[in-house]
Amino acid sequence: MTINEKANRVNLPVEKVAALALAAGINTEDMDRNLSQPEAIKLGTAVKNYNEAEPVQDEPKTVRFWTKATIHLIMAGTEKIKFKGNVLVLNSEVDKNLIALIRRLANIAGSYCVYEVLDTPLGEDSDELAEFGKMLREIAFTGGNGEASRAGRKSLRAMFEPEELESMGAAGFDPNRLVMKVLLKKSLKPVSNNV
Repeated sequence: MTINEKANRVNLPVEKVAALALAAGINTEDMDRNLSQPEAIKLGTAVKNYNEAEPVQDEPKTVRFWTKATIHLIMAGTEKIKFKGNVLVLNSEVDKNLIALIRRLANIAGSYCVYEVLDTPLGEDSDELAEFGKMLREIAFTGGNGEASRAGRKSLRAMFEPEELESMGAAGFDPNRLVMKVLLKKSLKPVSNNV
């Protein structure tokens, strides 16, 4: 089988299959050369992995960074990055450099962690989901005797866009329902893991 034949068989552009072949260590100078069996296996695996990969989505227009602290200041070089109301909302088109800078920051032990708020929930029945739920409940119910706190509710509400909060109605103010909404719609990724 040749690279051109493989491209026709899998219905991908020849350039894409050639790039996959090159990445797999296959010589692509002659696209009509019959591949050896090991090369054909490598190319088949590369094409299969490419087809199974999730499609890359465009970055959302706004990027939200969140922290447990109501007001949080980060020094990054000469930049002072100030969070207000637990959140820093940036425009992905205008603030590209600042977003990239924050994503490269390392969370320092003993200080508040900074997270990027993602609009994809964690997988069902995962240990990560259980830990996330526990963290959210600890934030929401910090009052005496495990009572809901206003600060905790504000902190969780900061993870949502204003339109999302508006569509939630009363659920956006009930701490139990708010925790469930976060679990169903959001996840947090520590910034140092975004690199």
